[in-house]
This record gives sequence, C-alpha cells and structure tokens, in this order.
Amino acid sequence: MVTVLPITTFSQKVSKKKIKKANIHYQNADKYFENEQFDEAEKEIDKAIELNTNKLSYHILKFDCIFSKKEFKKGFLYLDKIKKQFTTNPDVYILRGTIFEAFRDYKSAIKELKEGLKYVKKEKDKIYFYTNLGAYYSYLRRFKESESYLKKALELDPKNINVLNNLATTLADLHKKNEAIEIFKKILEIDSMYFPAYTNIGFILQEKEEHKEAIIYFSKSIQINSKEPLSYSNRSYSLLQIGKIEDALKDINISLELYSTNPYAYRNRALIYIQQGKINEACKDIQIGLELGFTKSYGGELINLQKEHCIKK
Repeated sequence: MVTVLPITTFSQKVSKKKIKKANIHYQNADKYFENEQFDEAEKEIDKAIELNTNKLSYHILKFDCIFSKKEFKKGFLYLDKIKKQFTTNPDVYILRGTIFEAFRDYKSAIKELKEGLKYVKKEKDKIYFYTNLGAYYSYLRRFKESESYLKKALELDPKNINVLNNLATTLADLHKKNEAIEIFKKILEIDSMYFPAYTNIGFILQEKEEHKEAIIYFSKSIQINSKEPLSYSNRSYSLLQIGKIEDALKDINISLELYSTNPYAYRNRALIYIQQGKINEACKDIQIGLELGFTKSYGGELINLQKEHCIKK
C-alpha cells in the first residue's frame, strides 16, 4: 500500500474523547464484519463516522459492509462520496481501481489509478499504481502500454517478483519470448521455489515446440507445488506431442481433478482421446470445453475439432 497522504478536504477538528470513542465503535464494527454480521457492523461504523468523519479507514469499512450485502448501487454512490471527501488521498483511487477491477471494468480502473497518481508525492510509492496499471492494460490486451508501466514499476523495485512475473508474461504476449524467459530465470535466481516461473518458461518452450525442455520445467513446477493444475495440463500436452500418450492421460486426469472447470484441459484430453481412437470420449470433452467458454477465451479450435470428429456428415 502507498503512504496515506494528509487529508486536505472536509477535515474537521475532533476532540481526543471523540476520537477514542469512535475507535471503539470501529473495533466493534470490525469484529461484526469478521463474523459476517454486516448490518450490525454498518450500524457500529456509522456511529464511528458520526464521531470522527476524518478517518478514511472508517469509510472503507462502511463501504465494505455495503458491498458485502450486495447493495452495489448504494456502494458505488458511497464510493463517490469517499472520493469527494478524500480527494487528495491516493488510497481512495487504489480502492476504486480495485472495485472496478472486480467488476472487470478495467478501463475505469485505469482511469482511477491515473488520477490517483497525481496525489502520490514520493516516487517509491508509485509502484502499486504502475504495477496495477500494467496488469489492467494486459487484461485489455494492450501489451505495449502494459510493458511501459511494468518497466516503470521495475525501476522502483528491480527485484519485485510480482512485477518481474507480470512483465515477463507481457513480453511473451508481445512475442518477445527469449526476453521473457530471461526474466523468468531472473525470478528463479531471486526465489528458486517460485513455481509459476517454471510453469511459464515451460509454456513458452511449448509454444516454440521444444517439448522435451518444456516437460523439464513443468516437472519442476509440479515438484514444488503438486496441486498446481496448469502444470499438469501443459505437461500433458507436451507428453502427447512426444508420443507418451499414457503419461499424458495420467497428467490431464490429475489436472482435471484439481481444476474441473478449466476448458483448456478438456481440449487437451480430447486430443489424447482422438490419438487413442476414443472419439465418443473426445466429443464429450469437446462439448464440455465449449460449454465452459473455450471459444471466448481461446478461439475456434474446439469448434473445428467438433466439426471434424463429432458431427456426422
């Protein structure tokens, strides 16, 4: 989190007695919130705000109560109120960006963080903004802008693993695969147990059709985290490509046990079944993958497989 800046608008002098009493109500509200008693929590936090309206944390807890009750329209109105009162506090824009992200409104999230950057005084405190702007642009598949912000973040903290990982992923999407691999390897120099780096190197090698090397990296990821479904799924595909069909089937079944709603895993198992001549089983997996949204995320490959193998001519 960035350092909270002084509040310059709507600030009111509050006596020490009121501050103390307000904090008690805040603590009560927080306990109610942890117990998911959101109505009681909101009543307590309202009492705290009435005594001391200058604490951003009080308003954030009230907002959390409203959203936890799924009163989204009321929540967004209160979010606007918070912004009006604490205009120069960058944490407000972080909160608003996070909420828009949750609703997958990445354009609005970007707008909030760009506005919030104006109020961050210390350069080192801009890293959160740059990192999340990089992520939001990546979600919009605007990878050059993503790369630009992530490199700004990296200048502030060259060994930040999250930033390095996001940058490497973005570079891979920009088809700068060798540069991406080098950054993933740099991550492993910092933390050799960071399994996503092994998975991502394996995936890039897989795209380059270097399947034997890819299998080595997927296996390292699985060795560190045996519950990581994507490594099993990706290793399965590479095993299939080098003719190890039974091993591929074993891996993909483990992957689906761990993550049963992954449409890409059904695609991978369908390809195995097709190789085995089990067309009925393949068609069932193709259909499940389509129902889980494969086409929207990955394109028309499953539709083409369905036409080729499952629709009688």
